[in-house]
Amino acid sequence: MHTDLLKVLFVSVLLAVGTLGCGTLPSEKDVAPAAPSEGRNIVQNGSFELGPQVRVEETLNVGDEIPGWFAVGGPVDLTGSALWRPTDGYQCIDLEERRGRGGIRQILNTTSGSKYRLVFDCAGNPDGPPKMKRLVVIAGDQEAEFNLNIEGKSRWEVGWVSKSLDFKAKSSHTTLEFRSANESGLCYGPLVDNVRVYAIN
Repeated sequence: MHTDLLKVLFVSVLLAVGTLGCGTLPSEKDVAPAAPSEGRNIVQNGSFELGPQVRVEETLNVGDEIPGWFAVGGPVDLTGSALWRPTDGYQCIDLEERRGRGGIRQILNTTSGSKYRLVFDCAGNPDGPPKMKRLVVIAGDQEAEFNLNIEGKSRWEVGWVSKSLDFKAKSSHTTLEFRSANESGLCYGPLVDNVRVYAIN
């Protein structure tokens, strides 16, 4: 009898410790959902750090390549941090050169029919006209123009802004292109850096 009473007391103590030490398990509705992830960036060399290492600038003529990108439509400048501070790393692209405006292109590996989000940083070269730089972006089934005002900007503060564009892939290979649409093409073009593309639902 005495032994049975001790067993009951021992079990009661174990249950009490379990309740106080661990608490009750949360139900499914009490668990916060996981934060959504941007997923894998499918752009290669989106900050233009791979390839030539430049302090000031280096011209890429039509057909010239750096890892992931090639110049199209006209020459562009790969510019370094001696001119202005890029948003990611030490280099960015100016979509104009002294001989006129140009562009850059990359062919992305995509899934046909899937949706993607392009995210990038852009600004205007503040060294000269026009005051409003025109940047055209082509991604999959979408084309958009972004206007970048350089008023009040300088080399020390070019006024980087982040932009995005959602698009749908038409095939397993999708063209991503940035180009200057400035009418003058006088070497002071739109600047581009930190280019990323993620799959979205």
